[in-house]
Amino acid sequence: MCGAEAKGTVVFQVWADRRKVYDSGVMHGLKGVKTVDLPVAGARRLRLVVTDGGDHYYCDMANWADARLLVAGR
Repeated sequence: MCGAEAKGTVVFQVWADRRKVYDSGVMHGLKGVKTVDLPVAGARRLRLVVTDGGDHYYCDMANWADARLLVAGR
């Protein structure tokens, strides 16, 4: 069962157009957060992707939390 032990693993990725511009590496359960600041100027399409961490999706949960896109000069 999934529960307080947080067994899941995930990988967060950011893609700009067809190019991967960020990969979090495997993240486990309740082990901290990562802050990411990426320049994506000129990109026409952004994708936020979460994968299963390579060990199937059992107990996986992911949250982009306060993800936002800021426009320079505004």
